[in-house]
Amino acid sequence: MRRLARLLLPMLLWPVLCLGGAGARADEAGELIVARQCFPAALLLAGQAASQADDATLGQFCALATSRCDGQDHSWTVPPGPMPAGAAWQACLGRIDVIARRLAVVPPADTCEERADLAALARRVRDRAQEAYRRQDDLAARLEAVRAGLAARPQAIANDPCPPPPVEVAEIAALHEAGGSPEERLVAALLASDLAGDSAPLEAAEAAVAEHGRPDLAAVAAGLTAERLAGLGRAEAALAAADRAILGAGQADLGQVEAEALAVRAAMLDRLGQDPAAASDAYAAALRALDRRRAALLDYDWIRQGSPYRLQVAPLVERYVALQIERAASLPEGERVAIYREVIRFADQARAAELSDYFQDDCVADLRARTRSVGEIDPDAAALVTIVQRNGIELFMMLPDGRIRHHRSPLPARGELEAYPFRLTDPTQPDGWKAQSRELYDLLIRPFAAELAGIGTLVFVPDGPLRHVLPATLLDGDSFLIERMAVALNPGLDFVDTAPGPRGSASWLLGATARACPPRWDALDGTEAEVQAIAALSPPAGTLTLVDEAFDRAGLFQDLATRPLSVLHFATHAEFAPESSDSKVLLGTCEELDLDDLERLIKQARYRDRPVELLVLSACQSALGDDRAALGLAGLAVKSGARAAIGSMWKVDDQAAERLMTLFHGELTTGHVGKAEALRRAQLALAAEPGMAAPVYWAAFQLVGDWR
Repeated sequence: MRRLARLLLPMLLWPVLCLGGAGARADEAGELIVARQCFPAALLLAGQAASQADDATLGQFCALATSRCDGQDHSWTVPPGPMPAGAAWQACLGRIDVIARRLAVVPPADTCEERADLAALARRVRDRAQEAYRRQDDLAARLEAVRAGLAARPQAIANDPCPPPPVEVAEIAALHEAGGSPEERLVAALLASDLAGDSAPLEAAEAAVAEHGRPDLAAVAAGLTAERLAGLGRAEAALAAADRAILGAGQADLGQVEAEALAVRAAMLDRLGQDPAAASDAYAAALRALDRRRAALLDYDWIRQGSPYRLQVAPLVERYVALQIERAASLPEGERVAIYREVIRFADQARAAELSDYFQDDCVADLRARTRSVGEIDPDAAALVTIVQRNGIELFMMLPDGRIRHHRSPLPARGELEAYPFRLTDPTQPDGWKAQSRELYDLLIRPFAAELAGIGTLVFVPDGPLRHVLPATLLDGDSFLIERMAVALNPGLDFVDTAPGPRGSASWLLGATARACPPRWDALDGTEAEVQAIAALSPPAGTLTLVDEAFDRAGLFQDLATRPLSVLHFATHAEFAPESSDSKVLLGTCEELDLDDLERLIKQARYRDRPVELLVLSACQSALGDDRAALGLAGLAVKSGARAAIGSMWKVDDQAAERLMTLFHGELTTGHVGKAEALRRAQLALAAEPGMAAPVYWAAFQLVGDWR
């Protein structure tokens, strides 16, 4: 047994078994993968792949390292194109570094053997990546790949008794230099600059390619020089290089180079601190340039897990918001609204990037129109827009008369926010959520208590970890927020259709899955009774009630294509996972719809006179404590194409779900109240019934989208 395995066994309770030959290692790794013990499995495969020229084991390691730990033995397929192939190997290289970092739980001297295996494996994978990158014609993409490769180099550990061998950057640079072409020489200059810790190689390359009549490469070199100088703390010189890159990129139509140079320019103006207004304007220009490149950057997600667009937008938005708020503080109150509105617009842009990244669909972001005044949508509503910054939460209360009030609250620890839904559902401490609920009310709602007097609906636009907060459950003393007003969630006011939706009679489709669909889905005992109770309330003409075998994929698509259905109520398992591709809706035939299927299903009605007004998933749940899973629920209405959607954060008691949904649809069918008010009345009515007062029974259901 290897030394690390002996250490990890008592420390991490992983079943690392005695090691035999290569075949035994592979068998044991397979057993560990099935048991979802992926870290020790990766170490076993790394040892085998490092000691032999074994492409099969190398592929098995990379497949495991770059996939989810889901108990499946994933296959490794290298894409055919140079850039995708190189980036696939680069992704594997990045995971090797992550695994090496995780070995930090053990003293370095105790991990020398495993770290040596990982270092040898990294060299093999890095060589594969470089071989692929050298075949790439797109210089900008290739430079991005080289930069990502340099960033993935293992960090040094102080007093390390067995440091990994250094990455031979000089050898790689010489290889590119020998290629002879201007593109190869520029890549070599980037590598040499990294090796020397100096910008001189890049500045020389910029001058050389300019002399040879390649202004496009000169712009690229200037952009790289600006980044290097910024990293060295030479703000004035970095600013000058960024200006050269911006000018050259504009003339050569190099959108990505321009966007990156604009970002450097903004950061340097910010660092110099001489003109905050100019720095703020520069951040805005960089954000606009990135937005123009959004579609291409969302597609290019091979190396980094998540789109480069989102990763680049977030830090720019953070500094832009901070500067603009400082600027607004120096102005009279009446002049602040325009600045606040612009801040909210750019924050909405970042949220749209998150949605596009989660759903892997740029069309989600294209649904944005403009940041509206909430009064344009509903004269009785106010919107609380939140922007999470490093040093606090920026809160903007958008009022129906056009005013915008700003307040900064301290940011609770992420773990505390993630724990909130767990506290709401913890049966061992039925009142354990109340203290945090009151604290959250004081942070988010109390600063605007005067402005909220007389407001009928509060639209909550959460950011980051605030997606774990259920605003309906917030307590003012002993009174819930929904006792005073209806509450809805929205990823941003950009996504709300200003045209009022129809009320009253509509054609409904009610689907239920009662049967079990093992191994993932248990039986749902109350769903058939739920849809039958709702059917008794629904319009008699044109209402479909489908249970189990009748609730099938082909029939759903046929019904949505041929019938004017406006309300879809699915009483069935559904789950929002951290990855949108793993989010599923179960049908009565045990078929599953993913979110793309749901979008195609509902958007068949887009061009009809009466599109889908409401989608209800009454037995769904999210992965509690996970930002991305919460993002899936928040973006449900946007992605699906329904004007509004209702989903639950956790699996609700069958009796409570049936009763709440019946009460909700009963209120909605009167035609006198909107969706948010109907849900509020239903939740309060259920909470007043015996044994149903706890939020675990009524608070899980969230209305997302058009609340009217």
